[in-house]
Amino acid sequence: LDAGVGGTVGTVATALLALRAFSAGSVLLTGVEVPVSSTRLMARPAVPTVRWVLTVMALTLGALTVGVMHLAQRTGVVVGLELENLRDAAGAEVTPDRAPAPVLAQLADTVYGPGSILSVATIAATALLLLFAAKSAFRSFPALAARVAEDGYLPRQLRVRSDRLVHTWSVLGMGAVALSLVLFFEARTALLVQLYVIGVLLAFTLAQAGMLRLWRRRLVHTPGARARAAVRLRLIITAVAWVVTALAGVVVLVTRFTQGAWVALLAIVLGSLVMGRIRRHYADVDRELAPDPQDDARALPSRVHVVVVVTTLDRPALRALAYARASRPSSLEAVVVDAERAATLEVIDAWERAGLPMSLTVIASPYRDTVAPLVRHVREHRRRSPRDLTMVFIPEYVVRPGWRTLLHNRTATRQTRRLQREPGVMVGSVPWQVHEGQGS
Repeated sequence: LDAGVGGTVGTVATALLALRAFSAGSVLLTGVEVPVSSTRLMARPAVPTVRWVLTVMALTLGALTVGVMHLAQRTGVVVGLELENLRDAAGAEVTPDRAPAPVLAQLADTVYGPGSILSVATIAATALLLLFAAKSAFRSFPALAARVAEDGYLPRQLRVRSDRLVHTWSVLGMGAVALSLVLFFEARTALLVQLYVIGVLLAFTLAQAGMLRLWRRRLVHTPGARARAAVRLRLIITAVAWVVTALAGVVVLVTRFTQGAWVALLAIVLGSLVMGRIRRHYADVDRELAPDPQDDARALPSRVHVVVVVTTLDRPALRALAYARASRPSSLEAVVVDAERAATLEVIDAWERAGLPMSLTVIASPYRDTVAPLVRHVREHRRRSPRDLTMVFIPEYVVRPGWRTLLHNRTATRQTRRLQREPGVMVGSVPWQVHEGQGS
């Protein structure tokens, strides 16, 4: 019985080991899709060119893989995914400063000698190849993100190209995520590669599922026995490929869950939830903003009430008052928020001396806040006259960009942003351009 149980356990362990090796080796096929996705860039005729490129890639990939496997077996390289499980020749634990180098680096040092020119060249060529691979990701992801954003599952800013015809926001976002992953995993490629494997196999599985659906539709609408047989063959090949990629993805997820695959799974789940929420938000906004000609064209305000915010009776404030009067509203008032008693008294004295033909309302602010009391005052008027349109004029300084912006508070900006969220309220910014050393 013990021998039977031991044999069964050994068989299961061998099968799991073989599946894990298969799933890890299947990642070597990543990149073969590039010629197919770049068919429009190939020399004409494109299809024979793509076939020739794929053949060369397959032969090169096979030769390199067999060569690395042969050298790894002959030289006895060590792959360290978890340092706590590694021991040196004396049986002592391997510390992080003595961690084994990547496989290609170990092979190069063994074949050419540690620190030799050929060894350094091999490592540098590998690093350069990885750099080009990373560059291709920064080129492909923005295009994919732009297409997804067109359907509303990502922010619409990702569709916009900069003056250099680059999706800047996608590149910056991808760079930030990549930097975060490098810092989180402490730049350990053995752990970072798990995220890559999960993402690649998931993409392949989804792509094969889409192709499987495509061939099933074509099979239904294809006339002729010979044509249907050709489509059926493609359907069978696609189904086998879908099963293989899905099986490899499950094996990698299960066997490498604790080695970083859980991060990829968590990112996929959270990303799906966020994308769904973004899509619902855009749908809600489009539904709310859909025009109704019968209501929107006739919904005119009964009166227009204008509020001018006065902090100091200076030239910007006088300009805002003049613009407000020029709009000929139904009613007009100037308000000052009593955040500082001395400043408020100065405004009142200046107002009386100026003899302006409008009332000045003082709004109490016991907590020295200049935003919330103004919003409450506007709300009270809206509550008394809900059909009135309230227009708020806010004067503000405009200085040259740079360190000068730090010398002025952002009270006007905060008031504008807060009032913009109030229904039935329009906000007008009255800028005053400050020209240092010159007359205005």
